[in-house]
Amino acid sequence: MIPKLIDHVDPPLGFGTLQAADLVNGDPAQSSPEFEKLIVDISAILGTSPKRAKEAELRAEKERKEKQETETKATEPMKNESKPFELKPNELKSELLKLSRKSLIPKIVLSVALAIMVVAGTTWVILYHGMTVNIYYPSLKPQQSVAEEPSETTLQKKLINSIGMEFVLIPAGSFAMGSDTGDKDEQPSRNVKISQSFYLQATEVTQGQWKKVMGDNSSEFKQCGDDCSVENVSWEDAQRFIEKLNQLEKTKAYRLPSEAEWEYACRAGTTTEYSFGDDAGKLGENAWYGDNSSKTTQRVAGKKPNSWGLYDMHGNVWEWVEDDYHNRYDRAPVDGRAWVDNPRRSSRVIRGGSWNFDAQLCRSAVRRDFAPGFRISLGGFRLSRSVSLGP
Repeated sequence: MIPKLIDHVDPPLGFGTLQAADLVNGDPAQSSPEFEKLIVDISAILGTSPKRAKEAELRAEKERKEKQETETKATEPMKNESKPFELKPNELKSELLKLSRKSLIPKIVLSVALAIMVVAGTTWVILYHGMTVNIYYPSLKPQQSVAEEPSETTLQKKLINSIGMEFVLIPAGSFAMGSDTGDKDEQPSRNVKISQSFYLQATEVTQGQWKKVMGDNSSEFKQCGDDCSVENVSWEDAQRFIEKLNQLEKTKAYRLPSEAEWEYACRAGTTTEYSFGDDAGKLGENAWYGDNSSKTTQRVAGKKPNSWGLYDMHGNVWEWVEDDYHNRYDRAPVDGRAWVDNPRRSSRVIRGGSWNFDAQLCRSAVRRDFAPGFRISLGGFRLSRSVSLGP
């Protein structure tokens, strides 16, 4: 039994292209010298000359065509159906045994071929009565080509885009979001699963980055120049920035993080009030807030990062996230998605504390709400970027 290629296909395991008659372009001897060599080798083993082997093959082909003509009416309905003709394993064995009586290959080769087909259990393509037949084994699924999700080991830990924005890889995982002892809108605490890794900007968007994308700067505090966090921007302003940045980078990867993604990244694997522990007295080492900011914003990355390499998650400026504001978490998603259920909702969520707030309002779980069109010197944002193997 020698497979014959009548279409451009990738032969399955056991029927490689070097052992198949290539009939796609006509004469197999011209288009596939390897096949001609195979015929010579088989003929040598069986004591049959290449010429006689060729003649036998032509006779077999003629017989198959004659048999096909007698069965035209029976096979016509199957040609009109989109689903390929299927043979049950027992029927397949019977038909192959009939063909083997006319073949030059010993029955032992047929047995081996059947064994390979049963063990592999995938989809095979053969020439049967002049038509292509797909053979399926109902108990075994055909192999499918599935694009693998990128793993964290294949991803860069940091990305820097064309305008110098740095992004840190945030691993997938679970965490307890909210607080059962804080304000009402932080309750109830619940377990949230972040199933997909993502990138989060290491700092808040700076005034320099804003100017490169938007061409202007409406921030109130400009004493530290381009390294100051952008502020005095609304949620709607942030969306316009994202739209232009995606156009500039020729992608759709940039967005605001969801509130769950933001808190997960802020906590960085901790369950304490702050990412550095429960001691509010250490906040000055990690954040700009009411007691140390001189009542102004400061340049980004001026304090210690959390253990995942993110700066200013506590303090400096409040940060817009994607979610609508709800005054409790009772019905909030637990899969990390943004909670957006009313496009006309009057408030969006801000997180992270600010330069003129006390330590208690810079905790990991604290949240506040502002109107999406409201601009204030307290409000800035940082960006999320989808995981991708591409640029």
